[in-house]
Amino acid sequence: MVAPHLLAAGSIADTLGIQPVVVLSQIIGFVLLFLVLKKFLFGRVVEHMEKRKEEIRSTFEQIEHSKAEVARLTQEYQEKLAGIQKEAYAAMQKAIAEASALRAQMLAEAQKKSQEEFDRKLAELGREQQKAMVALRQEVVRLSLAVAEKLVDQKMDPATHGQLVEKFLNEVGSAK
Repeated sequence: MVAPHLLAAGSIADTLGIQPVVVLSQIIGFVLLFLVLKKFLFGRVVEHMEKRKEEIRSTFEQIEHSKAEVARLTQEYQEKLAGIQKEAYAAMQKAIAEASALRAQMLAEAQKKSQEEFDRKLAELGREQQKAMVALRQEVVRLSLAVAEKLVDQKMDPATHGQLVEKFLNEVGSAK
């Protein structure tokens, strides 16, 4: 505080032109203005600042939530992509296996047809061989008859001659 002898008349306050009543009224006016502002303005300003602070906090929470959601969706899409790649690989392997099975089936069918054709031709060849053998026997019989006729100079009937030749051929065939 200020010493009382300084407040006396002719003091420094008088010299500086400070009037205590004016200073006191200004202090009271300032305090009243502060109280009025505190009651009507500071509350609203503080409330507005708190509201703004809450909005900013909420915005940051939304940003963090959005970041987490983006990370989750990214992970989910990567998993789906990996699943799709696995499915594509499995489908490709299945197609390869099916193609391989089809190739094996077609090869087996071709071999079967080839074997059937071979067997058919072999049977046909056997029939042709049998026909040729029968024709050869008949020719041998005819030639034998002709030779025998010339040798014997007589005619043998074909039935007797055929029996003799068959007997001879059977003896020759069983000797082999």
